[in-house]
Amino acid sequence: MIDSLFKVDGQFPCPKCEKSYVHLRNLHRHLKNECGIEPSYQCPWCPKKCRYNFTLKSHIFGKKYSCLRCENKYKYKRELIQHQSNKCGVPPKFYCSECQKSFKQSTNYKLHMMKIHWEQFIHKISLKSHLKNGRYHCPNQCGKHYKGRNGLSQHLNNECGVMPKFVCSICNSSRFLCPNLCGRSYKYKRGVYTHVKFECGVEPSFLCSLCPKKFARKFQLESHLVLKHKVVKIRCIFKNSERISCPNGCGRTYKNKISLQCHLRNECGTQPKFFCPFCDKKCYQKSNMKSHIVQVHKTFCNIEPIVPLPSLRQQKYSFSPYKTVYSCQNISCGRIYQNRGSLTRHLKFECGKQPKYSCTICEKRCALKSNLKQHMIAVHKTMPSS
Repeated sequence: MIDSLFKVDGQFPCPKCEKSYVHLRNLHRHLKNECGIEPSYQCPWCPKKCRYNFTLKSHIFGKKYSCLRCENKYKYKRELIQHQSNKCGVPPKFYCSECQKSFKQSTNYKLHMMKIHWEQFIHKISLKSHLKNGRYHCPNQCGKHYKGRNGLSQHLNNECGVMPKFVCSICNSSRFLCPNLCGRSYKYKRGVYTHVKFECGVEPSFLCSLCPKKFARKFQLESHLVLKHKVVKIRCIFKNSERISCPNGCGRTYKNKISLQCHLRNECGTQPKFFCPFCDKKCYQKSNMKSHIVQVHKTFCNIEPIVPLPSLRQQKYSFSPYKTVYSCQNISCGRIYQNRGSLTRHLKFECGKQPKYSCTICEKRCALKSNLKQHMIAVHKTMPSS
């Protein structure tokens, strides 16, 4: 009987009832366990019966977390915590402006607006249609326009046609006043912080290189250069554009304060701490000594050697108490390596042996095939033949 079934309007109808299914396997399950068959799984604590074993397990063990204030039960603990923090005994936070319906969660409020008042909701969120000349204009025609969509969304949610929420306890004003009593007021608290930090009682630190005008903020100088002087590539000239000299009179000058502090802490009036193991070079900073060893001596090692020992086979000598390097057994070679594998490769293919691999284009010879491959790619722009 089942094999003779065929689709009706893209679905498989049940021959016994009015149900229909998209997949044939669901119809098989329905005919085997549901259609005209009594539920076979009985709950041991209540008269409920289930058709499937997993349904009975969900019934028995599913909702084991119950709320102490109400009779609601939940399967997971996080659902109970969310219910207690956002629903149970908590007054509604979101109110619909069209029908005065209240909601405790923002998701329910958004779903209500999308289903019931979808015209007003689409009009509110379709901010891209109000883009004119690169700025987003308010759809309520209040005259405000913003650079980004977030600014327009914030204006529609908190400002346009909405009463101020925050009122000053001293002057009954909804704007934030400057604590220095300079007379400036701002709609948001972050505006007061920015004003006190960069503007109020602070000398403008950004100077225009084309006119004597000064600005307190960098973006103001950039806008001035672009709009007033038509400068495409902006060059900000600071108030303290001159180099800072060392206060100890050593003659060194620096571009910023961080470099001067590093000089005073590590260099000025102190002896060099780092010594080169190959020559008499001394440096104040470890990075400078590493650069000297790589550029001058064409090798690498850790700084501050303990005692240079005679070179023996795979002998270890430490340039620092934390790492170990390996030196070649040949006294006339003097090569050092960070790991033992590199030293083994040097002794096997390079030390005291003629290079085996020669370039087919020039007279270059290499001890390793990988070095020849790099030479062919870098110099001749071609791949070596295998």
